[in-house]
Parts: sequence; C-alpha cells; structure tokens
Amino acid sequence: PGRAAPPKVHKSAVAILPPLGEAWDACQALRERHDKQFFRWPPHVNVAYPFVPAEDFPAAAAALGEALRGVEPFAVALPRLGFFSHSRSATVWLQPDDGAEGQRLRALYEAVASCFPHCRDLGDREGGFKPHLTVAQAKNQAEARSFVNEADYTPPPPPPPP
Repeated sequence: PGRAAPPKVHKSAVAILPPLGEAWDACQALRERHDKQFFRWPPHVNVAYPFVPAEDFPAAAAALGEALRGVEPFAVALPRLGFFSHSRSATVWLQPDDGAEGQRLRALYEAVASCFPHCRDLGDREGGFKPHLTVAQAKNQAEARSFVNEADYTPPPPPPPP
C-alpha cells in the first residue's frame, strides 16, 4: 500500500499572484472597495485549494517541482469580469480569456491535480476548473450582474511574455 495522502487544510493553496505594478493595482482597486477578504489574503488565482498543511510544504514543493518541470512559463491577463451564483450569494471575479491562456491555466491545474489528486476540489465543481480572481461578493445574482455591468475596471495592458 502507498503512503496516505496528507490531509487538506483551508489555510494553504497553490495559487498564482499577479505581479506588482499595473496588474496588481488594477485588481486591488476593485478588491479594496468590494472584497471582504481584502485584508486576509492577496489577489490570487487558486490552482489547488484546499491544499496540504504547512508541515508538508517541503515534500509538496519537491513533488510540484517535478510535476511542473515541463510547464513553460506563460503570461496571463484578466480582462473579463463575471460572477458565480451561489445559493444565497454571488462571487464577482476577473477571468482570463478562454483561449490559449485559459487552456494553459487548465493544463497547470491538471498538472498540480495529478500530483495531488486529493486536492482536486476546484475541478470537481460543476463545469470543472474555472480560473478566476475574486474581486467582490454580492448578495445575489442581480447585484452581481449590476456590479459587472457598472464596475470601473480597465484591464491593464497584457503582460509581456516571460
């Protein structure tokens, strides 16, 4: 029998953070006014959440390094606002285009998930893995739609290729 998977915790994640500068500032301008988690964590796109506890980070880093060895660096822009509806609320987010960037992010998710299959929560949801960066919470779908239609968001210029 193989080694049991480490437990998952809601205090860690594998995530992509926007670089400091225009991309960070554009995300933070929306989040500061509308995201109740603004002071809890930085802007991010989760790739695996929940993830392993801190004491397992050294082994997780080694496993991720091996799993991601063949993944070439790529740039990601977040030009679109959208939202997810929940039973009693909605989450407003920024999302990459579905083209090459979306495909690369989904491939990154699959590489991480293959290494940590017990951390596939984000891909097990209806519709599969949907890369996004949360910028606001809304009381309902109508409020979220209004936010998306009226938000003062100008996407920063696309990042240069790595």
